Amino acid sequence: MKKFIETGNLLKCIKAEDLDTVYDHITDKAAEWAVAGYLEHANNLLQDLWNLHAGDSGNVRRQLEGLRIMWELSNKFPSTIPFELRDIDEIEQENFKEVFFNNQYENRSLPDLLNQLEKDIQSTSGFDYCVLASRATLLSLENDLVEVGKKFIHIWGVGYMLDYNYMVGYLTRNRKSSALLLEGILDPTFELTNEKCQFEYGELSAALKKRKEKGRTLIYGDLSWQKLLENISVLAIKDDPALYAGPMTTSNWLGNDPALEDDILTTERRIGMKLPEDYREFLKVSNGFTSHSNIYSALLPVEKIDWLSVLEKDLVDIVEESIEMEKEKYHGLTKKCLLVGGLFEEEQVLLFPTSDSSWECWSLVVPGGCGETWYPGFRYYIESRLYFLECL
Repeated sequence: MKKFIETGNLLKCIKAEDLDTVYDHITDKAAEWAVAGYLEHANNLLQDLWNLHAGDSGNVRRQLEGLRIMWELSNKFPSTIPFELRDIDEIEQENFKEVFFNNQYENRSLPDLLNQLEKDIQSTSGFDYCVLASRATLLSLENDLVEVGKKFIHIWGVGYMLDYNYMVGYLTRNRKSSALLLEGILDPTFELTNEKCQFEYGELSAALKKRKEKGRTLIYGDLSWQKLLENISVLAIKDDPALYAGPMTTSNWLGNDPALEDDILTTERRIGMKLPEDYREFLKVSNGFTSHSNIYSALLPVEKIDWLSVLEKDLVDIVEESIEMEKEKYHGLTKKCLLVGGLFEEEQVLLFPTSDSSWECWSLVVPGGCGETWYPGFRYYIESRLYFLECL
């Protein structure tokens, strides 16, 4: 299964991630339930989500458009929908263009084409598996080969359960495939029952309501810094031991020796500000930290951190542009920021002093990356790394 939308991980996501991430992952969960035939549970979950956050990140448009077709076919709509519904013909036409984006199967008979697609599906994985299985399903149904279409829907579902990188909307943004899905033909493949969906809905609904009441909170707040970093180390090394040198794999530790208080004070005098308390607590356990995956950066020892304008001048304009584009969100944010991780790497870890003397943390990935991801503080950023590893 897709671990990031397993209910246990979603409960953590709801608690601590930014609202756009919560929106995306809960929408993915609702789409999963709908694909398995549990549309009413999906609608209830979406309604609770929209009561918390009605803003759309744009990342789940296809999932929502697939749901839009299912709502129309079943005449089962959420009580309120916080966005405009596109015309179904328009959705289907766009979907066909996206699924059949190349002509490598052109000028072949339908039986040959479907046989070739089935072979190609079995020899690939990930996003390609999803696209090919969706393509075979839609092609079969457009030619009224309903039983063949059902076979390819089953193949699609098997791939989904293998945790492949999927675009669920490619299958659901079509009336014929959505009609079959509403019959529950993937229910056994997805190992779902009405009772299981109802139980999971209760847990997720309660978590969404709690998030609305209490706001963003830490996931692992009961863990000490030592234990938090140990857990990250163990999971990172287990996931990809080839990334790390012998002593790290032997000790299951990606950290360094603790920073001395005198070293922290020396840096604070150099930058002219007291460092945030959660970052100081981190340093007193490990003065910097080795990268825990291919996509995240190493954290610098305290003696090497400095203002971004000193260490990576080329990124200053990008950061200021991000702040300018989100004036309301960052109205209290100063334009000074410390680079504490990712010097000359793909990801930069930045700490911003705010007007109320607290600090926020950014994970910045540019150019060509995902932009900035905002955290209320440094501890939130570190906890997100453990959450990421648990979802692998």
